[in-house]
Amino acid sequence: MAIDKAGGSKPQAPSRSSEAKPAQGPARPVAAPAVPARNQVKPQQPKGRDGFERGMTPAQQQQRLGSTPAVAPTQAPAAADRKVLEKLGLTAEDVQKAGPALPHLQKAAESVLQGHPEQALGHLRDAAFAAPEVATKALKGLAQNLPPGLGRTLLTDDRVARELITNAGLHDSFGKLMRNPTDTGALRELLSNNSARDAVLGAVGNDPAVKGQLERIGLTPQDLVDAGAAAPKLLEAFEKIQQGDVKGGLESVQAAVQAAPQLAAKIGEKVVNALPQSVKAQFQKLGITEQQLRSAGPALPHLYEAADAASKGDWGKAFNGLREAAISAPDLTTQAMKGLAQQLPAQLGAAKSLLTDDAFLRQVVTNRDLHSQVGKLFNEQTRMEGLRGLLGNDAARNAALSAIGKDPGVQGMLAKAGLEPKDLVEAGAAAPHLFDAARSFADGKINEGIDALSKAAEAAPELLNKLGERLVSKLPEGLRNNITALGITPSELIQAGKGLPDLLKAGQALGQGDFQAAITNLRNAAGKIPPSIVEKAITTTAAKLPDNAFSGIARSLLTDPNLVHQLVTNPELHASFNKMMSGDLVQGAREILGNATVRDAAAHALAQNAGFMEKLKPFGIQNGADLAALGGTAFDVMEAGAQFAQGKPGEALRSLGKALGDIPPDLRGRMVGALADKLHVPEWAGDTLAAAASLLGNEQVGKALGDAFGALQRGDVGGFLSGIATTGKTIAQTAPEAAKAFLNSLSKIPGSIGRLFEDHELNAAMVDSGAVTNIFEAAEKLGRGDVGGALAEIAETGTALLGQGEHFKVAGQELPFGSQGIENLTRMFGRFVDALPEELKERIATEAARFGAKAGLKSVPILGNIVNGVSAIGSAKDLVDAIRAEPKDALNIALAAGQLGLDVAGVVPGLNSITGPLQAILGTAKVVKGAADLIGDVREFQRGLVGF
Repeated sequence: MAIDKAGGSKPQAPSRSSEAKPAQGPARPVAAPAVPARNQVKPQQPKGRDGFERGMTPAQQQQRLGSTPAVAPTQAPAAADRKVLEKLGLTAEDVQKAGPALPHLQKAAESVLQGHPEQALGHLRDAAFAAPEVATKALKGLAQNLPPGLGRTLLTDDRVARELITNAGLHDSFGKLMRNPTDTGALRELLSNNSARDAVLGAVGNDPAVKGQLERIGLTPQDLVDAGAAAPKLLEAFEKIQQGDVKGGLESVQAAVQAAPQLAAKIGEKVVNALPQSVKAQFQKLGITEQQLRSAGPALPHLYEAADAASKGDWGKAFNGLREAAISAPDLTTQAMKGLAQQLPAQLGAAKSLLTDDAFLRQVVTNRDLHSQVGKLFNEQTRMEGLRGLLGNDAARNAALSAIGKDPGVQGMLAKAGLEPKDLVEAGAAAPHLFDAARSFADGKINEGIDALSKAAEAAPELLNKLGERLVSKLPEGLRNNITALGITPSELIQAGKGLPDLLKAGQALGQGDFQAAITNLRNAAGKIPPSIVEKAITTTAAKLPDNAFSGIARSLLTDPNLVHQLVTNPELHASFNKMMSGDLVQGAREILGNATVRDAAAHALAQNAGFMEKLKPFGIQNGADLAALGGTAFDVMEAGAQFAQGKPGEALRSLGKALGDIPPDLRGRMVGALADKLHVPEWAGDTLAAAASLLGNEQVGKALGDAFGALQRGDVGGFLSGIATTGKTIAQTAPEAAKAFLNSLSKIPGSIGRLFEDHELNAAMVDSGAVTNIFEAAEKLGRGDVGGALAEIAETGTALLGQGEHFKVAGQELPFGSQGIENLTRMFGRFVDALPEELKERIATEAARFGAKAGLKSVPILGNIVNGVSAIGSAKDLVDAIRAEPKDALNIALAAGQLGLDVAGVVPGLNSITGPLQAILGTAKVVKGAADLIGDVREFQRGLVGF
């Protein structure tokens, strides 16, 4: 039977030679099949007196013992076998009681005879399933075969015997003890078993070998008994200490104390006694006495780690050990840190000072946030970072300040910046930033030093008033020269106080050629130093800007003392100034020109910029007064000039429209005239531009009018009239009064199309009636040669106009029009006829008779001047029928309305004067409606429309 790793016996397959054979004399029992290996046994249920788990049926018991029926207990083993069993102290009566357990007892006895008593344990455990009492007796018999020692002692103890019989987990450890009674590791394993611990502890004190071994490592049997559940860890701790693993031993002591807190003092004393003298000496260097060690408790392993690291000069590791010890023993750790400080070399002066300062130590042992910073002090590469971190901790700062100032490296760093350790102390909350500034200046990192100085000034506003002169004296010569170039004298720089960082940033930026940043930082200094210094520095710096493009604009504005004074002192302008200096110069300057307070000053300053005025001159802008009138839209005018140059007239008109809205009339006139020159449009277009000027900023208006004049330049009549129509419709939707002016301006278009708009009263009526869209549609369709479509639009317009004014009543019925409506209708159709080119009118007259005959007309100019109301009633019916017809034909409705108008006019006094023209117009309209093709050459027709 072999011993497995878990401490149980592995069953070995029986060979054929060992199987039970018939023998002379009493029959030997047949061996039961092997029981499964003990390391595979499932957790056992409580057993009964028969050795089986409670609740097992006979069949299950039989299955446990094997499928072969047991031999009757009356059968006895051979004499030779009985002699073997006597080695286990078993009698014939015991053998009779053994039953199915007999084969296992036989194997146990054989293992003893072969010198393997530890293997006998496994067989006896197997026997205990069937005969627990016999197996227990055999176990005690086994003890008699062992030499004197702990093994024999334990096997003769009833409690231990019962555990060994039922607990396979103990076999391996017990086997080790039988082989070597002084094996404390095996003893520790037995003590780790909760069931066997008390029995084992009661027996160890009676074994001389074990007792001697315990004494060698510093323990007594009673110590283990007292330790109880802590005994395994205690034994382990003393073993490690005796082997030289002091830290591991102390960690095991800590675990033992946690298991048996009531024994902490006694265990501590035992541990101290067991420590090597060299280790005690290390603790003494930290100022820790043996008495303190006895009560150190959980801190002891960390204290040892610190003491051991200190003995090797590993100061950072020593501190780490102490900071962990501080969790459970803050007072003792405080003392140990002082002891550590005494051992530190001179180059660690800051750490040495800090760890001997009582106020700082109180913070360190209770504030874990400080630990990482203090830990950095022991590494030259991170020492300054650690010092800076301590200054940033509000709780530790005051305690750290004086100690840090004693550090030679810190003193040298401060001296390079013109500072002293007391300056850090006086800086208080600003100390971390002052430290950063000094460190950066000392390392030549000027920008970082200035930034840190800014933070120091924010934390302690008066600080730089005290330190400014000394700091300035240590600045690099190049930076001081740059500040002089700003126009700031050394005496003014010393007065800067809180504004010093801004001036330093300005000087640094100027040295790098970044004028915008320089001026921005000067502006930031305003309010921190006297305004006169800032204003002088801004004008001096601005004078260095290149006099071209946008830099020239900034130079013109920022070299004017009056304007700069306003920019510095007027809070309303600060946002605009910042925009101008942060890269958005145009928007910032636009807002400044738009500010009523500084508009005049800014405009006259910009008027001195020849390059700027040269860009505006083509648009009629002549002086500062014009600029002031334009305000911020001056930049829109500049943009329009660039867009014209790029061939984008529509976009240019939109940009220019932003400037033409609210300016004096004479300036608008000049600008419109200049615009006409830019667009290369005929003289007559000036009024059209002027009428639309205030609305050019509208995206649709500006684009459409730009497209119109662009088409005019190309000779594209259709495109020109389309653009004019789109412009007019958009204006009518947004500004009706402007729409009337725009319609009137179109009357100056040469050619026949201008006549469509020359009746100003009719233009106003069209806008008021909402019919103006149709007149523009008519103009656009005429431009395409669509005379019939244009006539339909005129009919729509005429119908809308017909309903204006007071309405007639015929035979007691009110008609949908009156004298004003008839007159407007007549005038509207008259404008349309007049708008047709002369060639087309002649063609209409020539074709009138032929088309008139086909249309059923009597005579074009004579439509029957009916003089009685009966005829008027008939023509009224025709109008109603035309209105009800689907689909509706606007021209049919207009013609029917016109005929009704003629009939009514014949009986209404005062209207005879318009019946003749109305007759001619209606006749012409009917001819146009019936004609299939009246235009002929479209291009010739278009030229006639616009006089080309």
